[in-house]
Amino acid sequence: MKKQWLLWMMTLVVLLVIAPTVQATERDINYTALGDSLAEGMNEQGKIGKGYADFIAAFLQQEGTLNTFTKEFAHSGYTSSQVLADLVQDVTGTKQSITTTLGQSQMVTLSVGANDLFETLRHLQVDMSKGIPNEALPQVMQTIQQMTINIKAIVQEIERINPDAQIYVMGYYNPFPYVESIKPQIEPMIEQMDVVVQQALQGTSAVFVPVNEQIASNYPNYLPNPENVHLSEAGYELVAQHMLEAMTNNNQRFNDIASHWAKPYIEQAATLGLIKGYDDGTYRPNKGLTRAQTAIILARALQVKATSTAPFTDIQQLAPETQHMIHAVYGAGIVQGKEGKFRPNDNVTRSQFALMIHRSYTALTGNVYKAQQPAPFTDLTNTSQEVKEAVAMLAELGIAEGNNNQYQPSATVTRAHAAKMITKAVTILMQHNTNKHLK
Repeated sequence: MKKQWLLWMMTLVVLLVIAPTVQATERDINYTALGDSLAEGMNEQGKIGKGYADFIAAFLQQEGTLNTFTKEFAHSGYTSSQVLADLVQDVTGTKQSITTTLGQSQMVTLSVGANDLFETLRHLQVDMSKGIPNEALPQVMQTIQQMTINIKAIVQEIERINPDAQIYVMGYYNPFPYVESIKPQIEPMIEQMDVVVQQALQGTSAVFVPVNEQIASNYPNYLPNPENVHLSEAGYELVAQHMLEAMTNNNQRFNDIASHWAKPYIEQAATLGLIKGYDDGTYRPNKGLTRAQTAIILARALQVKATSTAPFTDIQQLAPETQHMIHAVYGAGIVQGKEGKFRPNDNVTRSQFALMIHRSYTALTGNVYKAQQPAPFTDLTNTSQEVKEAVAMLAELGIAEGNNNQYQPSATVTRAHAAKMITKAVTILMQHNTNKHLK
């Protein structure tokens, strides 16, 4: 398996060399790793060794594309505030300042934020083996919010220093996988941190790289010390693999959204794994979204699995994976059919999409969302009460906007609008789900 992966990595680095985004010729990449102990390479024994940045640099070095690499501005224990302060104050390293270093860098990686949360928990004297008490929750959520603000400011400062640098931000993982009792609290919190940070990075050039699921899939190997929150070399190598994969994907963006208003939403939804493009490299943002495609997006977003078989007679011709996802969202109460048919190839309307998002909230939280005010649109008179409540939720939470006081409930949802609404919805749904599990 390792040989196969190394072969794939050789192809990957070739793509990096020829990609116009990086514009790298032989030994032309200056790489800077910023952040905390993960960037510095602290291992499960509490010693500095090979971190994900070292593995990335090693792969680039092997292929002859690396000019310089430094992680001297990454420090164990660093919070997002400290990284930002180093940038603003232009701290000096062994040879030159951080701004000079970044100004010469074609590639920058960043891992930071976990220590923000750890510091808050230590300050509040929280015993993680017992979970986070209710009285600590407001401070925890405030910390996550400030962390998100800081990370965006860090990225913007790097962009100011070097507008051409490619920036990759590492996602978060559960540092306490061995403590089963707190998983219902920690796992939604990690998901929320991933989502809100990626949401904050919209409008920047940074690429967010989620790693939580991959590390959780084999945590005894990647987090072998129950008494230490740091990764093993195998764990860091895994993170490096996904970072490098993201670098390749970043150079293979959809080829028809460069000037489209929905580009940041489309790219975020793609990074989250919610949407995909077509084989020709297009996304086709103005094309209508089908009911089958909507079911796939929601199944991926909510990570629901099929527990029963949907009674639809018109989905047998679909791919088995698509059928499974339709079964899943049907079983979760998110979609309904009519007269035994799902009509998978029909375009989904804005009212149907609102209903599905509204039902997704119920499926995720176990509660029905009740908007404080009716929807502020004048064209919902002939819609059902359920549609009115669903649209009211989307309006109240900022998921959907109207046009001249109209929602246009019968209009088709385009793939561009779907990307915008689903990324906003995922952020909000995760927030509500996190709050539910933290209580």
